[in-house]
Amino acid sequence: MYHQIQNIQTRLQKLCQRFGEKKIIYGKEFFLFPKPEKLANASITNIAKCGLGYRSKYVKEAAIAVDNGIIDFTSLKKLDYYDARNALCQVFGIGKKVA
Repeated sequence: MYHQIQNIQTRLQKLCQRFGEKKIIYGKEFFLFPKPEKLANASITNIAKCGLGYRSKYVKEAAIAVDNGIIDFTSLKKLDYYDARNALCQVFGIGKKVA
């Protein structure tokens, strides 16, 4: 389980470094999580270079859904858990576990 968490962290760091905005705080370099439009406009090949493999197309589709307002986090916050989960599951690549 610990190894899986490390893999996820590494992939997220690569995604942020490749597509996120760089910030320097107290002399340390950080990368913000990428904006949806940045991932929506990225190629699946470039997303895959972050180690996401088959998940790359799901990340792109989710980013497109957020960028186009199909996934609206403000609206989701107003729903109960099950309705929010069901709404997210309508997006390609998002299942109950991810939702």
